[in-house]
Amino acid sequence: MSDDNVSENNVTPGEQLCTAREARGLTLEEVAKTLHILPSNIRALEENRFNDVLKGTTFVRGYLRTYASLMNLDGEALVAEYNNHFAPPETKVAGHVVKKPSRLAYSNMTMPAHRSRKRFIPMLLLFVAVLSLVAGLVFAVRHFWFSDAGTVGDISQVQVAPLLLSEETPLSDLQASVSEDAVRSEEVVSEEIDLDTVVEVESQEVVQADAGVDESSLKDRLEFELSGDSWIEVRDGQGNRLFADLARSGRDISLEGKSPFNIIIGDGRSVTLRYNGRPLNYSFARNGYAEITVP
Repeated sequence: MSDDNVSENNVTPGEQLCTAREARGLTLEEVAKTLHILPSNIRALEENRFNDVLKGTTFVRGYLRTYASLMNLDGEALVAEYNNHFAPPETKVAGHVVKKPSRLAYSNMTMPAHRSRKRFIPMLLLFVAVLSLVAGLVFAVRHFWFSDAGTVGDISQVQVAPLLLSEETPLSDLQASVSEDAVRSEEVVSEEIDLDTVVEVESQEVVQADAGVDESSLKDRLEFELSGDSWIEVRDGQGNRLFADLARSGRDISLEGKSPFNIIIGDGRSVTLRYNGRPLNYSFARNGYAEITVP
């Protein structure tokens, strides 16, 4: 703001508001809170920086009237002072008043976007036309290609030639060949029968050989090693009692019979047991008593 724009006898609107606020002892923040206006805008009004902070004359006039009403000042007089010295000049165009030249600049900035939309429509139509042409060409090529292939490779037009015998091959030779094949097939069948017979005979011999094996070799063996005294009782799979006695420490006991064995051990903590030469781990009660079946 230059001093030429304000008369020497008149005080600017901002100075009047600032003087009135200070006379009442109010701060910028208190005025801003009361008027619901940002403190930065209150400061801009008092410093007459209308165009730098407040965009638009309508807002400036409204703020001036509101602020003046709070300070009991003449709001219309402040607005008139603003119009005379601070508001942008008004221009009449074809009977209309243009208050903000920036509006024209804004409208000019939006015009290229409108023109770009007009150019986009012809481009889109051209793209659709080219795409349709390409699709038509592809369809035509596929149509002619497959139609020609179908004409050449039509299965319905293929004629199957009958199977003809050579005139040089007499019927008697064919019958002889068939007879030879039949004889060969009978020989193969007879060979298969002979093979089955051999397998059956061999299996019978194996069974007979197994029948001649000594049954004693099929018995299972139990072995006890004692590191302490313990009662031991053993019965075989048929219920026969093989052993029942108090075995002393350091004694080794070996028993044979048919499994499964039912075994009672008075103190399993001092007895080591083997079944067919393999050691067995068995569980027993807290006092050492065990009753187990092997295997």
